[in-house]
Amino acid sequence: MKGNEKMVIIIDEFPNLVEKGVVTEFQKAWDLYLSRCNTFLILVGSSISMMERLTLDYSSPLYGRRTMQMRVDKLSFTEAHKFMPHKTWREFLKIFAVTEGIPYYILQMDPALTPEENIKRNVLSKDRVLYAEAEFLLRMELREFRNYFPVLEAISSGKRKFWEIAGFAEMDAPTLSKYLKNLKDIGIICEDLPVLGGKKNRRHKLSDNYFTFWFGFVHPNRTLIELGEIQEAWRNIREGFHIYLGKVFEYVIIQVLRRELPEFNVGKWWNRQGEIYADFSQG
Repeated sequence: MKGNEKMVIIIDEFPNLVEKGVVTEFQKAWDLYLSRCNTFLILVGSSISMMERLTLDYSSPLYGRRTMQMRVDKLSFTEAHKFMPHKTWREFLKIFAVTEGIPYYILQMDPALTPEENIKRNVLSKDRVLYAEAEFLLRMELREFRNYFPVLEAISSGKRKFWEIAGFAEMDAPTLSKYLKNLKDIGIICEDLPVLGGKKNRRHKLSDNYFTFWFGFVHPNRTLIELGEIQEAWRNIREGFHIYLGKVFEYVIIQVLRRELPEFNVGKWWNRQGEIYADFSQG
C-alpha cells in the first residue's frame, strides 16, 4: 500500500473458517494488527444464524468489533431477468418460479434449454445442487432440522394460519411458536398481512420461490427422483406447476406495482370467502 491507501480484505463464506476453529486466532489478528492499519475488512457468509452469532453473541470473540452489517436480498423479477435476457418473460417466469431472484440458483440453469428441461435436469436430478440445496440450508441453519419439515410442508400445502399449521404438523402452540420464530429469524418464512387488515389476520408463507417449489413439488416426489424416474416425477408435478405459476405471476405483478407506485400500499386482501389481489389504497 502507498501512503494512506486503504486495504480492503474480503473473506467469503467466513463460517467455513469458524468451523475449523480459527475465530479466536482471527480475533487476535484483528486486535493486534489489522485494526491498527488502514484496513476495511468485509466478512461474508450465507449462514444467517452463524453470522449473527459471530457478531451479536456476547460470548463470541468478535463481539463488539463490527461497525456495520448488511443483509443482501434477492433480486426482483426484472433484475433477475437480465441473467437470461434472450428468454421471453413467460419463459423466464418458469425459471423465476424455481430460483426466485437468487443469482447462484439462476446460474445453475442452462440458457440453451427450455425451462421445463432445466427443471428436470437441474432440480429433479439427485446429483444437482438445487435438488439438495433446501435440505443443506436447513441443516446449516437449524439444529434437528428435520423436525421443521412438518411445519414447512404445512405452509407449502396451503395451511397458512397458526391453528392450521399446528393441526397439520401435530404440534402444540408453544413448540410451533418457537419453530415459526426460528424460521422467520433465518428468512425461510415470513408473515403475510392483508393490505387493509390487522395482525389478527396474519398468515405465514415461505419467503422465496425456491423453497416453495422444493417443498411443494420436489420433496413429495423424492422417492421417484432418488430412483432416477425423472419423467414420472415431472408428470406428477406438471399440472400443479402451471397452477403454481399463476401465484408467481401475481407475486411479480405486486413487485412491479410497488416499485412503480411507491406512494400506494399495494398488496393482497382476504377474508373468509377468499382473496383479492393488488389493492390500491393511498399510503
